[in-house]
Amino acid sequence: MSDPTASRPAEDALPQVRRASPPTRVLLWCAGVDPTKLGSIRLRLLYSAYGLFLLLVAILAATSFTVFGSVVVGHFNPLLLPFGLLWAMFIFAADRVIVMEPKRPRSHRSERRRRGRAGRRGAGDDTVLVTGLLAPDRSPGAAAEAAANRPAAAAPPGAPDLPDNTGPAAGWRPVPPDLDPAPSRVSTLAKYALRFTLAVLAALLVSEALLLIIFAPEVNQKLADTHHTLIQDKREQLRAEELAPLQAKLASLDTRIGADQPVVDGLFTQVTDQGAHITPAEEFLPTGKAYHLLVSDYNTRNDALQAEIRERNTTDRSVQGLTAKPLPAAPADFLAKVARSDGFLARHAALNQIVHENRSLAQWLWIIRGTLLAFDLLPLVIKMLARPSPYDEAIALQDAALSEHNATMFDARRYATALEASVARAGMRAWHTTELDYIDFVERNGVRSLEWRARRPPGAGKGNS
Repeated sequence: MSDPTASRPAEDALPQVRRASPPTRVLLWCAGVDPTKLGSIRLRLLYSAYGLFLLLVAILAATSFTVFGSVVVGHFNPLLLPFGLLWAMFIFAADRVIVMEPKRPRSHRSERRRRGRAGRRGAGDDTVLVTGLLAPDRSPGAAAEAAANRPAAAAPPGAPDLPDNTGPAAGWRPVPPDLDPAPSRVSTLAKYALRFTLAVLAALLVSEALLLIIFAPEVNQKLADTHHTLIQDKREQLRAEELAPLQAKLASLDTRIGADQPVVDGLFTQVTDQGAHITPAEEFLPTGKAYHLLVSDYNTRNDALQAEIRERNTTDRSVQGLTAKPLPAAPADFLAKVARSDGFLARHAALNQIVHENRSLAQWLWIIRGTLLAFDLLPLVIKMLARPSPYDEAIALQDAALSEHNATMFDARRYATALEASVARAGMRAWHTTELDYIDFVERNGVRSLEWRARRPPGAGKGNS
């Protein structure tokens, strides 16, 4: 087996890159990368661009929040700046967590299968050792040889290497350490879904705010028309309240006139018919007296009917005169309430009316939403579409070495604990064997030494002496 350090590249052989400038170091910090592991100018520029994208997205988030807050409040308020900064920091942290996670070249299992196939093809000494690990060789013929040479128990971590428990003769071969398993697909998808949801919500809200700012003249005109309509409706309502008593009186008079008119007309017909047959000689007879009563009833009812008609005509003229007057002014409190109804919801409703009336504005709405969404998701899209870089592989190997170190330390502590327990058990067995030998000696010789008597509990055996 070749020397593990022979195939490991020397640090002096790595390309020497001049120290990054302070702005570049800031951008690299924004991207969440380790500048010491960027061995080329290309990688440094690549991750500097990542950091620049993250900063631009954070600036966009702060600006969008401030614009949206200003539209909701109705004017710019300096108190919105701290909240916009907090929102930008939240978006920046979410994007940074996604971007700084190294992208695995291939899955853990596929990497192990690839290395196993390389070992079976006889990679052997040509395999590059990273941490000097040993893995079992599954090649044909190695099982029988390993069964004859492998010891009964494998040496624990930290134990000295024995000549017959490692190496190709014992069925072991050198391989690089397995890469640290990639994060679960569920957690990765959850992070991406959360970021996508935040981007969609931000695009929807900010696009509404931007449209309200872009089409402010149209929205203001629509609000003015809406306010004028509300005030006009209120004035018409007040006029209707003024006309309500007169209209109710007109309706009552029309009902009474409609009921009295047929009765008066019938009495008039009877008076006309009977008057043509009454002679002056019959005026004092019963027939004449009945005729005079009929004429008196007709006159009474006709006078009442004419009074109702005159009252109706007077009421109708009052209604017409009131209708011809200008509408009453709206109350001051109502006007103040209407003047205050120009907030975000009212402007949003006005914008929806404008979009509904002009379908071409809906296209601009979706264009703005798509632009904001694409720019906000730019780090996420770049991370998903980018191929693994040498920096990703270096971070993966570093994580694998750290995991291997932790596993080795855990095995060493477990072995030390087991060794201490074995020593304790061996001590107990030795003490037990010594006691049994001493008891056997006493029983054979009938001798009780002073040491045995000193170990006896106080008062033991007083009744049996």
